[in-house]
Amino acid sequence: MVVKKSARRYYARISILLSNSNKYAVLFSAIYCPKLTVPDNGELSTKDVAWNTVVTVTCNRGFKMIDDQLSKSLLCLDQIVWNDTVTNCQRAKNDYLNIIQ
Repeated sequence: MVVKKSARRYYARISILLSNSNKYAVLFSAIYCPKLTVPDNGELSTKDVAWNTVVTVTCNRGFKMIDDQLSKSLLCLDQIVWNDTVTNCQRAKNDYLNIIQ
């Protein structure tokens, strides 16, 4: 369900609880992933942690992630977890083109 407030989207998980007397209650809970930490020698595209948000992790010039990527995207899933982890950036070795750019 999407609830609009102040031109910004908020997402909520809806739970319906039934009792023995056929009465029910509806509970709304916002879906947010844990806050991300800005990587050493890198940056995050946004600090938003709402459900379905894509955050791009980018290394500063002259740095790469441990797996040689310059950037990667993380998605906040409805299980309230990110689909990947933030990787710190380390100085790129023998990559003179990346340092010059």
